[in-house]
Amino acid sequence: MFKPLPEPLGTRLRRLIIGAALFSVLSTASAITLWMQGAHGLLRHMDIPLHLLGGFAAAAVFAWILPSILSPEILHALPKPVAMVPILGFTALVTIAWEVFEYFLDHFLGTLLQLSTFDTLKDMMVGLAGGALVAFAWPGRNRWKDSRPPA
Repeated sequence: MFKPLPEPLGTRLRRLIIGAALFSVLSTASAITLWMQGAHGLLRHMDIPLHLLGGFAAAAVFAWILPSILSPEILHALPKPVAMVPILGFTALVTIAWEVFEYFLDHFLGTLLQLSTFDTLKDMMVGLAGGALVAFAWPGRNRWKDSRPPA
């Protein structure tokens, strides 16, 4: 179903994605545990790195599966700046979904994850910054351009 990545890149990317996802899950679980113990303020400094890693992980996963979603003809026709749009769009979708999740945790469990509108927008911008890192540095864009099928 998915096209395999070149082995060194594929292995490193998979490890990076798994590591970022595992870090995010463990950090979220520890934040909920600390909240349940009444010490939720201890992880306030982890907010920015978690959202940055979350955006990075979402963009990396989408960039990895994008070649199996779009046809090779479409991918080869995309200029590099346009190829970044679906990756950033997916990252924005995940970022918004995460903030809605935080809202529901605050509303129903009283977790105080969203301190203000500024905090919510900051979290969304940091998540998009993580996705932008992947979109700008993603090596698959070059492979699309360099591996055009013969006409």
